[in-house]
Amino acid sequence: MEKLNKISPFRLSSLLRLQKDPKLAFQLFLNPNPNDPNPSPKPFRYSRLSYDLIISKLGRAKMFDELEQIIQKLRQDTRIIPKEII
Repeated sequence: MEKLNKISPFRLSSLLRLQKDPKLAFQLFLNPNPNDPNPSPKPFRYSRLSYDLIISKLGRAKMFDELEQIIQKLRQDTRIIPKEII
């Protein structure tokens, strides 16, 4: 049986950059480790770059409802304080 590697914040950014379909990128962002049999009690730590990539991708695709969900998630993330007013 093959061991599944968990996706790191750096790897998530790389995958988001490569993903052409904004819907798939959105799903990947929300659930970076979907097949993890032992989910960690700690939440996934998103990077600034991954937030920037998904916001840009959803904005270009005019997916504003999904974009609003990401912005709410960014507001709740206490580690990242954006310089812009949200």
